Amino acid sequence: MHTLFSFPFSCALAVELELTRHALPYEVRHVTRGRATRVDGEAFAEVNPKRKVPVLVLPDGEQLTEIVGILTHLDTVHGPDRTAAERRRVLEDVAFVATELHQAVLGPLFDPSAPDATRADVVERLLPPLVDILETRVADGWIGATRGPADAYLLWGLLLLRHGAKGTTDRPHLDAFVARHLDAPDVQRVLARARRTLG
Repeated sequence: MHTLFSFPFSCALAVELELTRHALPYEVRHVTRGRATRVDGEAFAEVNPKRKVPVLVLPDGEQLTEIVGILTHLDTVHGPDRTAAERRRVLEDVAFVATELHQAVLGPLFDPSAPDATRADVVERLLPPLVDILETRVADGWIGATRGPADAYLLWGLLLLRHGAKGTTDRPHLDAFVARHLDAPDVQRVLARARRTLG
């Protein structure tokens, strides 16, 4: 069984979406945020010295701590057969979401210590060209006909933007992408669990 260390609606949601999509048995251990980040009463630094989620513990006990590595691992081991070129494209797209959306946009947008000017710069300067790129990539089929790790990661990011920067991603292909994924029963189950965890 896999063990996923997470907190609700963090990027670990993309990992949970992929675990569920591949029908892999897993448990989620919730990390509490704050000055002393903890999991089940123990210091989370004992689990991951980087003090970041996600952490995925594989059935053999190996621990993965970076989302790009985790998502590409799950795709390589449990995803469809891919050519070397297709695998490179998967890695490229997951890395693009990680650097251009997650770190550059969502990081400062949801950082409570970020100055208002920083958040405004993200929404006004960084986000519009990124949304243009994402709209084009989704219109072109993103990765392909089947869902993959970049889709799960992008879905997570777009859901956060709908909450934290309303209206900024209102584009026909991005809206259709989100709607299509939200119609999937496995996605609905994961999101329902995340909402219940929030209380």
